[in-house]
Amino acid sequence: MASERVDRAIAYLNGGRRELGPLKEMGLSADEYNEVLAAVSWGYATSPHMKDAVQNLYEQRRAEEAAGRGAGERRREERAPRYGKWQIERELSPGGQANTFLVKDRTSTGAQSYVLKVLKNPKRLERFVDEVRGATRLDHPNIVRVVDSDLTTERPYLVTEYCEGGALDQANLTTLSVLERLRMFAAICSAVAYVHDKGVIHRDLKPANIFLRGDGRTPVIGDFGLCFLTDGDERRTHPEEAVGARWYMAPELEDGRSDYVGPWSDLYSLGKVLYWMMAGRVFNREKHRDDEFDLTRSAEATDIFFVYDALDGALVADRQRRLQSVQQLARIVGVAMARIEKGAHVLDFSVRQVCNFCGLGAYKQVANTAHGHANVKNFGLDPAGIWEGFILACEHCGHVQMFRTDLGRQGAWKGFRPRERLLTRRGGPSISCHTMLTW
Repeated sequence: MASERVDRAIAYLNGGRRELGPLKEMGLSADEYNEVLAAVSWGYATSPHMKDAVQNLYEQRRAEEAAGRGAGERRREERAPRYGKWQIERELSPGGQANTFLVKDRTSTGAQSYVLKVLKNPKRLERFVDEVRGATRLDHPNIVRVVDSDLTTERPYLVTEYCEGGALDQANLTTLSVLERLRMFAAICSAVAYVHDKGVIHRDLKPANIFLRGDGRTPVIGDFGLCFLTDGDERRTHPEEAVGARWYMAPELEDGRSDYVGPWSDLYSLGKVLYWMMAGRVFNREKHRDDEFDLTRSAEATDIFFVYDALDGALVADRQRRLQSVQQLARIVGVAMARIEKGAHVLDFSVRQVCNFCGLGAYKQVANTAHGHANVKNFGLDPAGIWEGFILACEHCGHVQMFRTDLGRQGAWKGFRPRERLLTRRGGPSISCHTMLTW
């Protein structure tokens, strides 16, 4: 239809017609007038003034269309909900209790973006209030910063900073070493410990609620929609409601239970987050030592063994046997990072011990006082006196390491197994009184 109007207009002008009325009645758009101006054979037959006249029609039509578009945009803007000074740019993935949008500050000339969260269900206002209260009392470099909020408007909203790196669950951590991932996790622990000190229990810690700044390495905790305020006097969650993500939820919070909410609940979730950061997957309950999920079974490097010291303390079903504070977990993670940085060995006989000298071979046990002191003479040692220990030698270069287990902390080495040394009691049975280290 548009092309027919253009063809008729071109034929009309090429025919030497000089009246503008019939041309106006054709209802050409600005783009169609532009096509006509380019296609007509302007010359004496068309009148020297007709091109200028059609050019004027084109510019007039273009101005009318621009004004119409502007009015339409203004009408749409007037009909759209207003959220203070915040202008919606686009919609983001919705959360559990709020719709989220990327917004800009209409009063600012800067290009910085923010996140607007608008409450979905007015019946959840009290919980939304808790989220705003919980988030606004926090000021930590690894917690999403609250910029603005309005809980009195018809559609209550909250505005926070926007993290360009996206959510942690969308990040590719496979390019990072175990040590680099532990450093990120240590920052998360620092934030959660701070949150707890401020009387807030997050209750929904998971990779989707942890975000990354633009560098892709700095984590920040967000989405306090299910947070529990320890200074509150009312429970916002009904007994039949589940609290938190299934795979990351502490056992004591299952089935909507909230009588035992405390720092230990977030600590359990942190253990699941740590496992996800190492493996890129997660499981239900405490399965990190099961064959299918045990990362130490296929590990070529020993770094992951140090991570398991943290997992073993956090992923415990009984909350009373679990680590009781995030500070405790953070200290274990700090020790793990220090040991990895120093290239420390795992004190476990089931783990291959790479030689410190050649780096090619592995240490093997070649002497042990549990077998008697005679075998240590081969290494120039005087077995006089009572001492316990063992000697390791590299199978490749022969480098030797000696350990006095009687001087070290009991239980430091994993792999102890009872070995009987016979002591005869008068009229009594033999008893075991010595512990042997076995490779």
